[in-house]
Order: sequence, then structure tokens, then C-alpha cells
Amino acid sequence: MAEPRDNVEDGAPKEPAPDASGEGSPAGGPAGERGSPEPVVEEVSPPMWRELWQAPALVGSVVLLGAAAYLSVATRPKVDYEGLLRRGEILIEQGKPLEAIDELNARVFPFEAKGELPGAARARYYLLLARAMYQGQRQLEVDNAENHQRILRAFGDAEASGAVLEDHDRESIARTQLALGRADLAAEVAGRISDARSDRRHALLRRAIELELSRAREDYGPALRLMERMLDDPTLDDVGRAWITQRQTDVLIERGYEDEAIAKLLRELQRLGGVDDRTRAELLLSLARAYVDVGAPARALEQLGRVAALLGASDDRMGEALWLEGMALEAMGEGEDARERLLAVLVEYPSSAAVIPALLEVAQIEARLDEGESAVHHFERLVEVLLSGRRHPRVARERVVESLVARSAEVAARGRWDLARRLGRLAEDLFEDGEPTAAVLAAIARAERGMALSLMGFQNDPIGTLAGEQGRDLRSLDPATREEARRHLIAAGSMFLRHARTQVVGDYAAFGASLFLAGDSFDRAGDQSEAINAFQEYVEAFPDDPRRAEARLRLAQAFEARGETELAIEGYRSLIADAKDPATVNVGIFGDLSYVPLARLLARDGDSSNDAEAEELLRAIVDGVIVRDPDTALYRDGVFELGSLLLERGRYEEAIATLSEALERFAGDPREIEARYRLAEASRMDAQRIEEELGRAIPASEREALEATRRTRLETARDLFARTIEELSAIDGRRLGLARGEMLRNSMYFRAASVRALGDAERAVELYDEAYARFPEDPASLVALTQIVSVRLEQGDFERALVSNERAKRFFESLPEDVWDDPYLPMGRDEWEAWLNATTELAGVDDG
Repeated sequence: MAEPRDNVEDGAPKEPAPDASGEGSPAGGPAGERGSPEPVVEEVSPPMWRELWQAPALVGSVVLLGAAAYLSVATRPKVDYEGLLRRGEILIEQGKPLEAIDELNARVFPFEAKGELPGAARARYYLLLARAMYQGQRQLEVDNAENHQRILRAFGDAEASGAVLEDHDRESIARTQLALGRADLAAEVAGRISDARSDRRHALLRRAIELELSRAREDYGPALRLMERMLDDPTLDDVGRAWITQRQTDVLIERGYEDEAIAKLLRELQRLGGVDDRTRAELLLSLARAYVDVGAPARALEQLGRVAALLGASDDRMGEALWLEGMALEAMGEGEDARERLLAVLVEYPSSAAVIPALLEVAQIEARLDEGESAVHHFERLVEVLLSGRRHPRVARERVVESLVARSAEVAARGRWDLARRLGRLAEDLFEDGEPTAAVLAAIARAERGMALSLMGFQNDPIGTLAGEQGRDLRSLDPATREEARRHLIAAGSMFLRHARTQVVGDYAAFGASLFLAGDSFDRAGDQSEAINAFQEYVEAFPDDPRRAEARLRLAQAFEARGETELAIEGYRSLIADAKDPATVNVGIFGDLSYVPLARLLARDGDSSNDAEAEELLRAIVDGVIVRDPDTALYRDGVFELGSLLLERGRYEEAIATLSEALERFAGDPREIEARYRLAEASRMDAQRIEEELGRAIPASEREALEATRRTRLETARDLFARTIEELSAIDGRRLGLARGEMLRNSMYFRAASVRALGDAERAVELYDEAYARFPEDPASLVALTQIVSVRLEQGDFERALVSNERAKRFFESLPEDVWDDPYLPMGRDEWEAWLNATTELAGVDDG
């Protein structure tokens, strides 16, 4: 009976090798069929083989001489096939496989292409070609699936033509099958290697087993069957049996059959008496690992003591022994001793595979001990090692990711947001080019948001608390902190959005929660476009959700922040209308919260026809129609906003009364400084109104009362501006913000103006000079300089007035023209006219 043919063609369809250009050669190529036209390609020089090997041009030299060779050999009476094949064989023996391919294809293939190669010569041709291709790929250090398949086809054609494969050929076939991931086929071929080379057979079987184990998850059947096949080999010695035993017990432990693994190891340790110390130590290590897994740390330590006696300190396997010792000590509650052993693995055995589980365990121990920085450091090292390609069967990527997410949650619960964020990002790194799991995305999102909110001063996440904690927005932060918090909020929004996308199908509630948090994070970061997108999607996706009304409110607020006034007004109006509709549920408070922003927009939209409506909305709040409890945040909002509205409408006495009430009742409110400034401004403007009244003919008694009121208003303005300056000056300039910066500047000018109106000219000049010194490059400083000119003229001090006017003119001429486009500058028409009058008067004095 003929020997069974080695399985070399499974999964590898026959087709010709490509030519030097990368295109397929005719079917008459080395591994193809006969009867095709004669191919013509360019000659390929040996230096090109490394480039061409990715799609092997095995017929480059063949087709070069194909036509000419046929014409020449057709007239020859006899061909020395043996000699032609021997030349290729010699090149293979000399370690020149690429030259052998050229030789075989150039001198032998033309005969095969025309069907003239005798059977025995044909078998030898394909065998030599297969050997040359196998050796050539190894020589070029190339691992290409197409090459592997062509090698298998060549061996298959050789065997089909009658070639007898030798052991080294079967080894080549087995290695090629392994390279293609076909462990079962590799083992089948390896099993036909003779006992004379049983060591090679065993090595190939071990590789096949390791390949199956490396890709096994739940199904260990293929690996176990290969182990049984290897155990059936009568030439297998005790060392080989020990190797199989160790793998079998590893599988048992992995599948949760630790007791069976222990029993098997104890039996085999008695049976395998002929193994060396290192092999015996490896079996004891497996036994110790099983004892750790079943919760018998004392027995594990006993076996590890024997391992230490068998292995020298320089043996890398001692790294695994120390790791297992650390695990056993940790199980016994001796955390510090456990950490000492694990750290020793990292220091003394850095190249040991046990470094990976040691890093994981020591990081987890340190996290439990609340040594966050050290834990993160070791997690960082672990991720770096895993990304470098090193692996350990006990530390799958999924396990590390799970641990990182859990540790991130633990430190986040303690407010250690930076550590939580770093741990989450490390988990993300493990996915490299892939998409992280939902748990990782959620962990990063929570940590990024926590980082931002902590920088903003929040003690708790304000989400879901309606108005939330007041005054905690980015504008209150210094520029560096503001930018850092903004980056974290943007990152949080992006991560929440990615997390939401992963939950659309599986967990709709989680999808909604993350979508809402994404919108909130973007909104707080000032990215209104992304906030609007998120809140709009939420409103559309959850028509019956209790938080839909809140999302509608946030959407209107985002439109307002982006300057889309009409859309914001529409949003606020619809919420107020729905809150009044008994048929609409879950709107109530959100409709109430729409009153103040709607009034604010109506008052400032440039349409005077709806100003009365704006005031009505605010009166509905402060008069108790909408809010009955004056201690609520909504009532406060209404009072502060009404005071500002009355000031803007020129109803100064009402504004003074409303703002005074706000400051008295709501002391400590974050808006207190702004309210005080507006009260000062209302008092100053009311004094100007009274001054205009005093210019008319009125009874003496009424005049006296008005003058007293005017003086009181000016004194109040002076004192309130002074307090505003003091409070704003105490704030770090980097955290002051644009609005408060303008408030400070204007307070300094208006305080001086109030003092001047009270008749203290010299003090007014001092205060104007102080304002100019504080803002020497601000265009508004022209107010201070020109007012000094006017004061000096009033005093009749023309000399100093001229000097002051020259200073004012130099400053004015140093400024670009477009600075006067700013509507918020305190240099209004009255101030320009006053300076023009002063300049004209001084010109007359100068001419005189």
C-alpha cells in the first residue's frame, strides 16, 4: 500500500504565480496547468527578489526564456533532465534558494510548460521548487500567506507526481501550515516524521498545541486532542510528558477545574521521575498556581519553597515563583509582604513573563491602599508592556481593562478625578486602533467631567438640580484654569456622546443619560453648537421622558448663548405655555424657569413693543404669582433681573428700591457685586435726573428736598462704587473676566464723577488720575483725562488745564479710530461735547 499523501493543498487553490509585474502568469506556470500560451516577461535580477517576494514572482526567469527555450529544445534529440535538475539542487544545498528558483524555472520549466517533462523529472522539479521557495522565504525573512500557499501547492504537485517526501520536507510543510494557522493539518503532517527525527516531530506538535492554546477561549477541544495525540507517541520522554501535563493542567485551571488539575499534577509528579530539576520546578509552579486559585495559599507557599530549592536565583522562572508567592501572601492578608514580592519580580526579573501579572497585582494592591499615584504608575508600565507585544495567559487585555475601569470608579468616588481620568485613558490605550468598550467610554467621560467640575469649584455634579449651584461657570475662573476646565468639559461631552452611541440598542436609558450629560458638558464648555445638537436629539428621542422639559430649557438657553434670540424666545414661550396646560405633564418648574430668560431677551431684543411683556413676566415672579416662596433661586433671579430692567428703562427710583431689596434680602448671592454696581449706577443717574429738575423753576421747599435727595444719591453712588472697586480689586485679575473688568473700570470713573458732583474738585482729580493710572492703555481713560481738563477750567487754573488737555490730546491721538466703535465705553456724547467746549475755551485763552 502506498504511503498516505501529506495534506499540503487544503484551502490553497491552484493558480499560476505572478510575473515580475505582479500580474498572473499563464496557466502553464510552475504550479499551474499545461497548454497555455508561452509567457513573456522581463528578466528579474536577484536583488529584486526581496521586493517581489510579497507576491512571489517565482516564474520571472522561467518566462524570460520560455519561448526561446522551447524552440531550442524542440530540435534536440535528447535532454539531460538529471543534469538540469541537479544544478538547481546544488544551489539549494549551497544555501542559494533564489538562484535555484531562477535556474529551475529557466532551464526546466519550459519542458514542463509543454508537457514534455517526464514523470520522475516532473516530481523532482516540483519538489526542488518547493524546497527552494520554502528556504527562499525564510532567507528573506518574509511571512506571506500567498507564498505559503504556493509552497504547499508545489509540495502537493511533487507528491502527486510520485515524489517521496523526506522528513525535512514534512517539517517544512508542517511549519508552513502553522504559519497559515492550521494547527491540525500541521500536526497531521508532523505525525508522519520518522522516529529518527522524533525531536523535530515533538517540537512541531508543541508549536501546534501552543497555537491552539493561544486562540482558545471557551473551546479547548482542538488543543486537548493534539495533546492526546502527542501523549500517544511512544518516543515521547518524561520531559515531553511533563510539558503536556503542564499544559493540560493549565487548561483545567483556566476552565475552573482546579481540583482536577491538582490531582493530576500530584499523580504525574510521582510518575515522572526522570525529569530534570527545571522541568520538575515548572510542574510545581503549576501546582502552586492551582493551590492559589482554590484558596489554599499555605500549600502554594509550600510548593513554591520547593521550586526555589530546585531553581537557581538566576533562573527566570523564579519571577513566576515570586509572583505566585505574592498572590498567596495577598490571599493571606499580608498585603505589604505581597507587594514586596511582586515588586521584586519587577526589579530582579524584568524579562520574566510574570512581570505582567505582577504589575497588575501590585497596581491593584496599591489602589486598594489608596496609593493612587503609585498604582497609576504601575498600571502605566503594564499597559506599556502589553502594547509592546508581551503577553501572559493569566492577564488578558479584557481583564486589565476591567481592572482599570473599576479602579477609575474607586478613585473617582474619592474625588481623585485626575487619577480616575488617567486610569480611564490607559484602558482606552489598550484598544489601540479599535473602539473602546462602553464601560471605558463611560469611565473616561465621568472622570473628564469630574475634573472640569472640580476646577470650577463644584462639590457635587449639578446635573439634575435644576438651577444647580450658582456662579460656578467658566467666566469666574482665571484664564489658565478656564481653558483647562473647558478642555475637560469638551472631552467629557465627546466621550458621553460616544458612550451614548453604544447604548442605542442595548440600554436606551443609558443612551439618554449619556446624551443629556454630553449636552450639559458641551453647554458648560461654551460649545453651544454641540450642546444644541445633543439636546435636540434628546428632545426628539425621548418624547415622554420626564427630563424632556429640562432638555428643552437647556436647548433654549443654548440658543440664547449662541445669539439665536428668536429660537430661544420660541423655546421659552413654548415651555411657559405647556406649563399652563393641564394636559401637559413634567413641565411645571421648567416653564417657571423660562420667565426670567424670556423677559431678559424681550427687554434687549431691540423691539420696544414687547418691553411691557418683559416687565410683566418679571412682576409675575416678584409679586408672587409664579413663585410664592421668596427664598427660592427663581425669586432671586426675578428680583435681580427686574432691578436691571428698571435701570435700563431709566426708572431709577424703582430700580433703586428693587436693587436695595435684593441686596438686603440676598446677601452673599454671587450676583451681589453686580447688583451693588447697578444700584450705584441707578443712584448716580437719579442724581442727574434730579439735577435736571433743579434747573427748572420750582418752589424753594421742593428744591431743598430735591437737593438733599440728590446729595444722598451721589453719596450713595460714591460709596457703592468705592465698595465695588474694593471687592473687584480683591479678585485675581486673571479670574475677573471681561464684564467685571469693565465694571471695575467704570466704577473708578463714576466714583470720581460722583465726587466731582458733590463739589470736591481736588479729590475728583485725584480719583481721575488714579483711574488713568490703573488703565493707562484703555480708551476709556480719555474720560478721566478730559474730566480733569474740565475741573481745572472750573477752578480757573488755565495753566494746569492746558497741560492736562495736551496730555488728553496725546492719548487720544495714540488710539486707533476703531476703538470708539465700542458701545460700552463711558465716553458718551456728553463727554465728547464737554471736552470740545473745554478745548474751545482753552484755545480762546491761549489766543488771548
